[in-house]
Amino acid sequence: GHWAGSGYQEFRLPGAEWGTQVRAIVPGPDGMLYIATSTAGLFYLPASPSTALLPFPSPPDLLRTSAITFDAEGALWLTLETGIVARCKDGVWSQFPLEDGFTSHVATSVLKDREGNLWVGTKSGLDRFYSGPVTTYGKSEGLASDNVTCVTEDEEGRLWIGTKDQGLAVMSSNSITRVDPGTC
Repeated sequence: GHWAGSGYQEFRLPGAEWGTQVRAIVPGPDGMLYIATSTAGLFYLPASPSTALLPFPSPPDLLRTSAITFDAEGALWLTLETGIVARCKDGVWSQFPLEDGFTSHVATSVLKDREGNLWVGTKSGLDRFYSGPVTTYGKSEGLASDNVTCVTEDEEGRLWIGTKDQGLAVMSSNSITRVDPGTC
C-alpha cells in the first residue's frame, strides 16, 4: 500500500498468491514504479494517477525476482533466485547465468553503474563485471560482511553497500569504508 495524501491505499498484485513477497520497488526512467516479487514476477504502476498495478510482460521463467534496477540507457535489469541476471531493453529480454567467476548463484541485488559496471550482490560478496573477469569484494576487501543485501550509487559515483548482518559500507575509487551508526 501507500499513503495517498488523505489515507492509506492498498494495491493488489494481480494473480499473486497470498504471502507473495515484494522484493524491490524502484522508480523507472519513464516515471512509473516497478515492483519485483518473490513468486509472481514484475509489476508496474503507471505514472498517471492510477490504482491498478499491471503485470510487466516477461517470460514465465522470470517470476522469482529478487532485485531490479535501471541503467543509464533505460534498460531494466533484474536478478532471479535461479541464478540468472536478466536485462530488458525495448521489450527484448536477455539472460546471463551467474557462472564463471561469480561468488554465488543466489543474487540478492543488482546495479548497473554510470561507468557501465554490473554489480551483483550475493550471499558470498559483491561481484563486479564489466568486460573480462569478475572482480569480487567481500569481508577481506573491507565489507562489513560477505552477505550483501543491497547496493546503490549516489550522485558522486560512490557505491553504498548494505549487508544482512553487519551494516553498511561505502566504496569510492575501489576503497571500501565501513559506515558506523551515527557517522553519516
